[in-house]
Amino acid sequence: MITFRYLRGLLSALFLTAIAGYATTTVSVTFDALPTSTVTLDGSTFYAGFATATVNGIPNQELICDDFTDQMSANVFHGNDPLVYDFSTLSSDIPLGSSSGVEFPAEMGTLYEQAAVLVYELATGSSLTGAQIGDYQAALWSTLDPSQLPASALDANAQADITAAQHTLSTATAAWLNALYAGTNIYTPDANSGYGKYAGSGAPQEFMQYTPAAAVPEPCTALLGGVLILAGMSVRRYRYR
Repeated sequence: MITFRYLRGLLSALFLTAIAGYATTTVSVTFDALPTSTVTLDGSTFYAGFATATVNGIPNQELICDDFTDQMSANVFHGNDPLVYDFSTLSSDIPLGSSSGVEFPAEMGTLYEQAAVLVYELATGSSLTGAQIGDYQAALWSTLDPSQLPASALDANAQADITAAQHTLSTATAAWLNALYAGTNIYTPDANSGYGKYAGSGAPQEFMQYTPAAAVPEPCTALLGGVLILAGMSVRRYRYR
């Protein structure tokens, strides 16, 4: 029999380790190539679509900026050195990589989910023109930052992309949406890195990514599985003493 003290210690270690897992979920990001498309909004031209980045040493990761405010203030991608980003997936129970959280915490519900549909459609659209990529980019920015880029400022095609994303959310199956959210990654500049979102004008932008193969367990889930395996091994070892 496993003693109560052993179980209490095991659960305490799991709880503390799980909290630490959420608090330290950061990644190193270096941008290797800028997006190849552009979009013109209110007389200014911005990069549109996916930039190519190396994330924790893994190259050729496609990330798209979802932050029109910082994109507007700098109109550059900060890629000269590795930057520290908080990492989360949209399926997280606590969708925060650290205490700084996501760029738009008030939008963590439906609007980030709507943004995930737009990123998915852009990532899986194999024959999109540059103009269509620009429309999706504008729709993404307007979805998460409507105070800076209201939908009324977009052309009819970008407005139609937003309407289509809303329709997808309302009609898709739960299984499809769960898979989408698990594969939607969010990269938020870490507030403690010196480059974070509280650093003022010119801070790095927040990015999103759709990677169906990267639907990995959150830190808490992975740690829970590992601890349960160890607990099972301990029980079996005790029984066979």
